[in-house]
Amino acid sequence: MDQAFAVAALWVGLVLIATFLGTLLKISNALMEITAGAVATRFFGPEAMGANLPWLTFIASTGAVVPTLIAGGVFLPRHLLNPQVAAEMAADAEAVRLRRRTEPPAPPRRGPALRR
Repeated sequence: MDQAFAVAALWVGLVLIATFLGTLLKISNALMEITAGAVATRFFGPEAMGANLPWLTFIASTGAVVPTLIAGGVFLPRHLLNPQVAAEMAADAEAVRLRRRTEPPAPPRRGPALRR
């Protein structure tokens, strides 16, 4: 049981460090978390990171599958089979693409600490 808490504490610590670094470097926190996990696995080894623990494998599998299913649930086959709905979806996508292409880029945002 102590090993489970140690692995969980290691992962939580890595997430906190990655989130802090991502915010500090203005990089996506998800990208920093993935990078921190890869570096820590390389440094500590897969066994220390809990690669063979069934509960951690379950959590990782769930975290990989559930967002994929949620994202795929938006595009139901019945929408694509209905020509009118498919045409509306294509028109919406084209409108977003054109709007992104024609709008000038937004000016960079400055945080409260960076304002002069």
